[in-house]
Amino acid sequence: MTIAPRYNFEAGTEIVVQGRDLLLRKVGSQGYELADPMGGQMSILGFSSFVELMKSGVVTFAPSQLLPEGSAKLRLGGLSVAAQLSDEQQTYGRFHYAVCRAIDELHRHRTIVEGNEDFRISIGSLNDPANRKFLRPLVEVFFGERVHLGAATLKGGRQKSWFLYKGRTLKKYYGIYQGLQDGDDVIAGLATLDHLKGNETPRLPLRLKELMTEAWEEIGLDLKGPSVANVHGYLAALINRENRQRALNDLPALPVPSHQSVLRHRKELLTPTEYMVATKGERHARNKRGRGSSDVRALMIGEFCEMDECRASLITSAKAKGYWHTLSEDMKKAMEWADDEIRSRLSILVLIDVATRMALAWVVSDQPKAEATMQLLRMATRDKTRERRIYGCEGEAMPAMGLGMVRNDNGTGLRNADVKSALMGIASANTDVRTHASADKPYVERMFGTTESVLLKLLHGYTGRKAGELPGYDAKKSGVLDIDLLYEILTRFFIDEYPSLKHTGVGMVCFGVQN
Repeated sequence: MTIAPRYNFEAGTEIVVQGRDLLLRKVGSQGYELADPMGGQMSILGFSSFVELMKSGVVTFAPSQLLPEGSAKLRLGGLSVAAQLSDEQQTYGRFHYAVCRAIDELHRHRTIVEGNEDFRISIGSLNDPANRKFLRPLVEVFFGERVHLGAATLKGGRQKSWFLYKGRTLKKYYGIYQGLQDGDDVIAGLATLDHLKGNETPRLPLRLKELMTEAWEEIGLDLKGPSVANVHGYLAALINRENRQRALNDLPALPVPSHQSVLRHRKELLTPTEYMVATKGERHARNKRGRGSSDVRALMIGEFCEMDECRASLITSAKAKGYWHTLSEDMKKAMEWADDEIRSRLSILVLIDVATRMALAWVVSDQPKAEATMQLLRMATRDKTRERRIYGCEGEAMPAMGLGMVRNDNGTGLRNADVKSALMGIASANTDVRTHASADKPYVERMFGTTESVLLKLLHGYTGRKAGELPGYDAKKSGVLDIDLLYEILTRFFIDEYPSLKHTGVGMVCFGVQN
């Protein structure tokens, strides 16, 4: 099926169809609405029919006679009113209009009042000191600002003051003023042409931009995340092949753009979010640039909770508890193999109350299975005064409470039959969300990020957020914490320190909310 082209004729265009003179009223969705100026009849000429009649030569058209092309529009390169120009151009247009009105008064005064019928507006007459002294007060009255007789009275550099131009410039603008038609905007017609300044030709040839687009589509938009240098190298090969073909046709060779030009072209093609989806994947882009939430999700303690597990960026040791430096070289070599086996990155399980942003339970486990999650739920629904006394916490821990609704992802340790049965047993609603989608459970994800940046990063054995983040630090040799000591640090942090951190929950301190 061929789609007929649609021509954007101006309203009022005269179209002759098979000898009938018609006027175009508008271009509608079905075709061209034509009116007969003699009889007033309306008709619609379809787009396909119009094309066929043009091919047969029975349709001719002429430019619109309703909206004549004024000299102001021609001079401004398509613009027709002063509102389309900048404020500075409009100010200059008003100044030039005041000058032209003053010149009209000068001509009327010399020819009618003084009776000098031979007086003409010319460059010489506009340079005459007497005529210039006559013009200056009139221009000031019409324009509303002070005007100097000449630029010689002003300082150098760009001026904010106004001065009366020399005769040649005055004659130029007065000639433009006399050439304006009745329907023209006078201010626009006398404005400066600053919007037409500069070189408008593209810096890079169109064919070169097409090759740059091809290089990005073929090489740059890949999940392996190629660099700009990779795309630039592939582009250079494309340009060399293109230049060999152009040389056969006596065409000039295309230049190889810089790396910055290649990068700038990619930014023109894609938004940052689109580029992240192409190179990092949809899941990563959704987590990094997904929409947030500013509503209040919960008002009561225990009404809405989130739980999740996270691999702690910390290496612990159950054998060498800080006395590695006291061992002999033989003992170190003998224990290295066994020590490598028991060193591991532990998982931290946390259940958080959304209303107060308080941690209801926390568990450290090397095997985050169903048993660890069950321990987490038991801690959330019991009193935590025992932990507070054992580890010497000064703050108040969250009391025992029921769980109204619990949200977790579909990890194997969190979503299983034992956990589902336990939540149903305490009359708690449960919602499963997507794994690796931080926007689905933002509150507990924020707690993990804060815990790592504020606490774990300062402990011995920190491995960093990603592989290779700390190249000069040996986390395995420095991992001297055991599970009990790590649990003590987390307990004191969640009870004493975390409640005082700023958040957007209902209350900043848990005991204040409870009271």
